[in-house]
Amino acid sequence: MTEYKNISNDEYQVISSTEKYLRHNYDTYKARVIYSALARIFIVLAVWAMAIAHINSLSFLFGYFAFVSVFVVTCLEYEDGRRKIRQAKLLDKYSDLL
Repeated sequence: MTEYKNISNDEYQVISSTEKYLRHNYDTYKARVIYSALARIFIVLAVWAMAIAHINSLSFLFGYFAFVSVFVVTCLEYEDGRRKIRQAKLLDKYSDLL
């Protein structure tokens, strides 16, 4: 569905459903980027801690947990982003039918 935003008395800006959808979910994307960056920093610190005390089994478990959490967060972020872009494209394509 196309929405029109009144810029001035005579001008209207067309806002596509894709833009509206992405604007609505901007905070979600921003939070995911921040969480992903924090998770990647966490894995770097964990690997650094493992390198310092590689014999200690606790640091190994800490590093393993960090690696798994970063991998899962990255995969979820990638798939969620692809799904949302696909949904936004479909919304934009079929907005006239709705």
